[in-house]
Amino acid sequence: MEAFSANLNYLLAGGSCDPYKLPRGSPIISHLLYADDMLVFLNSVQSSLSAAKNFLQLFQSATGLKKNNRKNNFLFSKHIRASRIRASERILGFSKAGNDIQYLGAPLSKARTKVADFQFIIDKVNRRVNGWSASHVSQAGRATLIRRVLESFSIHVMAAMHIPCQVIDCLESHFASFFWGWVDGKWKLHWIAWKKIVKPVDEGELSIRSLKEVMAALRLKLTWAVKFGENSGSWVSLMRAKHHRDLTAEIHASSQKITSPFRRKIRTFLPVLTENVQWQVGRGELNLWAYNWTGMGPLQ
Repeated sequence: MEAFSANLNYLLAGGSCDPYKLPRGSPIISHLLYADDMLVFLNSVQSSLSAAKNFLQLFQSATGLKKNNRKNNFLFSKHIRASRIRASERILGFSKAGNDIQYLGAPLSKARTKVADFQFIIDKVNRRVNGWSASHVSQAGRATLIRRVLESFSIHVMAAMHIPCQVIDCLESHFASFFWGWVDGKWKLHWIAWKKIVKPVDEGELSIRSLKEVMAALRLKLTWAVKFGENSGSWVSLMRAKHHRDLTAEIHASSQKITSPFRRKIRTFLPVLTENVQWQVGRGELNLWAYNWTGMGPLQ
């Protein structure tokens, strides 16, 4: 697949395909690739689609690999006309994606994600719990299964996107019921609140992680990457080019209305990050007013 990546980039660099338009200063992203799961980003003009189709046919002839049109789909902006969508289907040979498309276990959506978009995580947890319910597992074993298996389903998706609090509450309710066990086909009484169980071992609990705290930690990590990080990858470079110029100003503009969910999340966590990070004076690259270099918080 390295040859596929290199030739696709060459196709875009040579002008045969028009790249997907991104904000000024963003890197050109032609595709995302993990094993044999791939997302390709192109402008939807017919010349670009025809060139991409010819490239895929040439790649198949050279490698012997075949694409399955039943597993291939494309996504368009909601502003694209129906006639253009039909023309794209005719050129590419596969159809427009529905509303339940996923990539590497995370839902893809052109609109803001809803609670229903994450029902698949709850269903996956229920299937595992129902399978284990038929076997005899000790409470210590159930705690280990929650830490090592059940929580991993949601944390994998959290690393890529925000999960609504309603989904997290539902997941932790299932975790709690599974932890306390069942008798005669009924779940037992919960003797301790779940928020007291999700604490570290050194605080006397079972080291089961709170999903809300994990999500907050992941958002802080993302905020650091967008605001301060270096060499953080194409996605962070894209988000930084689109939003970075406004992040510092938004800390002090609480009355400003922000429509972007991404910027709202960054705005929520940026003050926390700024207050708890201390910078060391060195090469003169610090922002005198916005960065905490005194240990007492930003001067601004």
